[in-house]
Amino acid sequence: MVQLDVVRDTPEGATAATSATEISASIDVVSTHLFAGGDLFPIPGANNTARHHRVRLGQLRELVEFIDEHRRDDAALVLAGDFNVSAHDRDPRLGDPTERYVDMCKILEPLGVSDLWANAGVGPGHTCTFDHPS
Repeated sequence: MVQLDVVRDTPEGATAATSATEISASIDVVSTHLFAGGDLFPIPGANNTARHHRVRLGQLRELVEFIDEHRRDDAALVLAGDFNVSAHDRDPRLGDPTERYVDMCKILEPLGVSDLWANAGVGPGHTCTFDHPS
């Protein structure tokens, strides 16, 4: 492993610190953007959040299948992207504001991944629904 740390003054007079690390490791990086729902124009079904959730669950199942098929046994997995699922959904039609997030986590569980924002992020994070924009 090689680490390079650089501290210098920027042209604007501020001090900037940069750290770059080179590692020898196998890492599979998978990025996704799940269906959000809604539409630019109010069409029938645009606000059907239950349907949108079912679509995302289907996409998650396909994602897990894809990763299982292509993931290397000796590689760490980084799964990133916009999942369009809030840990605490403000949709008043839900019995529990975490139910959609729990559904997502159950599907992703076989991958052994964890939500870094939930574990180390500050605040609720930024996501929105078309009924309740953040």
